[in-house]
Amino acid sequence: MSARPAARKLHPGVLAAVIGDAVFGWLLRGINVFAYVYLAAPIVIVILASFTPRTYISFPPHGWSLRWYHEALLESEVIDAFALSLWLAALAAACATALGLLSAFALVRYRFPGRDFVTTLVLSPLLLPGIVTGVALLQFLAAIGAGPSFSRLVVAHVIIITPYVIRAVTASLVGVDTRLEEAAMTLGANRWTVTRLVTLPLIRSAVIAGAIFAFIASFDNVAVSIFLSTPQFTPLPILLYEYVEATGTPVVAAVSTCQILLIAGLMMLLERFVGLSTYV
Repeated sequence: MSARPAARKLHPGVLAAVIGDAVFGWLLRGINVFAYVYLAAPIVIVILASFTPRTYISFPPHGWSLRWYHEALLESEVIDAFALSLWLAALAAACATALGLLSAFALVRYRFPGRDFVTTLVLSPLLLPGIVTGVALLQFLAAIGAGPSFSRLVVAHVIIITPYVIRAVTASLVGVDTRLEEAAMTLGANRWTVTRLVTLPLIRSAVIAGAIFAFIASFDNVAVSIFLSTPQFTPLPILLYEYVEATGTPVVAAVSTCQILLIAGLMMLLERFVGLSTYV
């Protein structure tokens, strides 16, 4: 019988490296958990505070009640602001999707002088602080005589959310194999037919993702809307901001929870049918 081989001892340097990797792995996991908790804690607190039976926001809630959801449904201002925000976000997202799609085609498929400058210009709303953009839009619209109106809000929202569509569509359009389009054209299809039957189906998920991102960005926008809203046209985020300043009742938490659930539902649909990780 052969003797049992002796256990091999790890070199001290190798052992230290193994221990260091394990410690680093656990440290990285701990940082990730802390980051997720830090980001999710405000949302969880708002949701739990919306169920308090008291007349002021408290956490943790002392008891559970749907009182403030019922109060929110009785507030005509809240219902009107919610409907206005939905209509504003839907209309702005539709316009932004059309403009963003055309812009992405122009920036990806054509080479022209100043293309990099134009790209930077159309994406600038993502780079500038929202307050700066809001003040600039307010001054520009006032200079051209655009008075307080719903259309002014739509124009402003289209400007700030179109870059979301451009980024999503551009990322997908760059990856489309142009040989597929060339093959369709050699078979007799014109440029419009190729775009409609070949290119658009290939980038459909990116267009949907960009439209959903644009809708969400418009629906919860505060920085720009606060400069352009009026008593007749007050989006939901601005109304909540006014409620926090004036009353601070748990109605704010209840409405905010509904807003969070709506956005979370849209993000889940985006992940389910499009794949959120592709565009973030």
